[in-house]
Parts: sequence; C-alpha cells; structure tokens
Amino acid sequence: MSGIQLSTIRELKKLTAHNSIELELAADPLTFLFLSAIVVSIVPIYYLFKIFKKYWLN
Repeated sequence: MSGIQLSTIRELKKLTAHNSIELELAADPLTFLFLSAIVVSIVPIYYLFKIFKKYWLN
C-alpha cells in the first residue's frame, strides 16, 4: 500500500468515526442529507483517482 492510500484510509476512518458521532448528536434529516452529499461527492472522486492512477501510471 502506498502512503497516499494509507493516509486516505486513515482520513476515511476519521470521517466515519466523526460521522457516527454527528449522527448520534443530530439525527435530523438535514444532517443526514449533508453527510450523504459529502459521501456522494467523495466516492466518485476516489474512483476516478484510482482509474486515473491505474491507466496513467502503467
């Protein structure tokens, strides 16, 4: 695993821990929508980055 991937995993773990705390504190629909919007915007970027690395660096 590269350093970038490790730091990404660490950040994701931090995010998921933070998100579960947030959800416990404020489980209203707005918070849920906000968190899902963040996730939905992060995931495609992550996959695009993976595909980019796979084809560009080979």
